[in-house]
Order: sequence, then structure tokens, then C-alpha cells
Amino acid sequence: MRTKLSIHEKIGLAGVSEYENPRARLFYKVARTGELLIIIGLAVQWYMETVGTMKHFESHIYNVLIWGYFILETAILTLLVNERKQYLSENILKLSLIVLGLPLALGANIYGPLLLDIRLALIVLLLTPWLEDCRRSLSDNNLGTTVVAASFIIVLSGIFIAGVDPAVHNVREGIWWAWVTVTTVGYGDIVPVSNIGRTFAALLMMVALGLFAVFTANFSAIFLQRRELRDFKKESQDIRRILNNTRQLRQDSEDMTLLITAIEKRLSRLEQSQQKLPSQDDDLN
Repeated sequence: MRTKLSIHEKIGLAGVSEYENPRARLFYKVARTGELLIIIGLAVQWYMETVGTMKHFESHIYNVLIWGYFILETAILTLLVNERKQYLSENILKLSLIVLGLPLALGANIYGPLLLDIRLALIVLLLTPWLEDCRRSLSDNNLGTTVVAASFIIVLSGIFIAGVDPAVHNVREGIWWAWVTVTTVGYGDIVPVSNIGRTFAALLMMVALGLFAVFTANFSAIFLQRRELRDFKKESQDIRRILNNTRQLRQDSEDMTLLITAIEKRLSRLEQSQQKLPSQDDDLN
């Protein structure tokens, strides 16, 4: 029984409980992977609407696909889970976002200038459930997860900085800037000039320091595991050699025991044969 609510449960993005049936948990895992593509799609849509390069009908198609995905995912999970009321109550924020986005999917833009901010907030909220999983994987020194997380951060950061800073002219430049920032290279060929751009750059630099430490820990763990594996193999060979020697000694001991037993039996038979022979005194008589 759970005694402490996680941050995801507190904000209404708990997902499917670990105590649910395997089918629901499997579908939720697959659906969450699809949400990563949705996050990228939302970021691209946010950027294109920010710079004014997306047409109205294109935006409408995006909205239909994104919110259609959320509605389908939620409907299927509601049918699959055993505790439906618990699932719906623990994901109330996600349900609220789906309801708020229905007018967008239907083609009614009732939010006006707030639409871009709502979309950006949705990206942040969708990323929130991944933070704990990412932290857990990174703490386990999983290099693959670290590379994926760093790549995801670079792409999203590049899209965001291209949308908010006039010194970054397109997403390609934004991703390049995010790459050199995360890798702590910092060529200086692209420099944010707006206050929000510089603030975001400062945050990304702090994230980059953390990622650099994680990469260092991952490589250290890999080298340490290789050395431990090499030592383990050597120790296993030594133990196997000792076991073989022990088996050989035991075999020699068993052979010696059999030899001694055979000698004892032969001596016993000789003694019995000697007892059966007539003694010298009997011969004289």
C-alpha cells in the first residue's frame, strides 16, 4: 500500500499504477514512447507559430493529430485498467488539458495570444513524468539513456531558443548552439541577446554541467565494470584451477584408499591362509 504520493500523482500526471494489470502497463509504456514524438511535434508547432511560418490549416491538422492521440490513449487506458476511478483521478491534470484542447482540435481558437503559452506549458507538463524515470536511469549509470536524454534536451533547447531569441535565426542554428553549450565547448559564434534567451542559456549551462558529470560517471562506471569483469574472470580461473587440483587430490586420495583397502584385504587373506597351514610342532608330532 502506498503511503507517500509521488510528484506525478500530486500534480495529476501519475499515469498507470505499478499495481495495475500487465496489459495496461504495457500499453502505457508504449503510449509514453509515442508521447516523446508528440513533445517534439508540439515544440515544432510552437516554434513555427511563434515565427509565423505555419498556416492555419496546418496548425489545425497538428491540433487534431495531437489531441486525437491524447484522447485515444486515455480512452484505451481507461478500458484496460482495473481501477478506472483511481486512474482518472490520478491523471486529472492530463484530462483537463485534453478538455482544454478540444476546441483547438475542433478548429475553434478561443485562447488567442495565450495559445502559444498553453502549448509551451503542455510540453513542460508532458516532460514532467519522464524526469523521474530519466533520473533513475541516469543514477544507474545507463550510458544509452544518458545519450538519449542529452539528445532530447539539445533538440528541444534548440527549438526553444530559435523561437525566443532574435540572434538565433532558425532551428538549425538553435540546435547547433544547444549542442556547443551542452558539450561546454562554447564557440561563441551564436550568442543569445534577449533577456529570456540569456536566462534560458544560463539554465541550459547548469543542465550541461550535470550532464557532463553524468557522462563522466558513466564512463568511469564502464571502465570500472570492465576492470571488475577482468578481475572476476582471473579470479574465476584461479578458483577453477584450485577446484581441479582439489578434485585431483581427492581422486588420488580415493585411489590411495582403494589401494590400502586392497592391501589390507590381501594381508587378511594371507593371515587366514597361514592360520590354516599346520604348525611346525604339529609336523614333529
